[in-house]
Amino acid sequence: MWVNRYTGRGEGYNQQVVLWNASVARQFFVNRQGELKLQAYVLLRQNRSVVRNVTDTYLEDVRSRVLTQYFLLSFNYNLRSFGK
Repeated sequence: MWVNRYTGRGEGYNQQVVLWNASVARQFFVNRQGELKLQAYVLLRQNRSVVRNVTDTYLEDVRSRVLTQYFLLSFNYNLRSFGK
């Protein structure tokens, strides 16, 4: 779990964002050479981006939408026993 804190910004831009990721994996085959893994990112759907632009003439706080919740399914096969 990650916590991003945005401080020192204008009112409404000081935020705390919790990023919570999780994964589950299962190993298969002889000597556990294969692995199937399901990963979930940004489970709480709170990911945000806050940027402050400062120049000689103005100060700007910008809030943006970023990648939201997504999942990744992967399969890995280890060849460490190859050639024996």
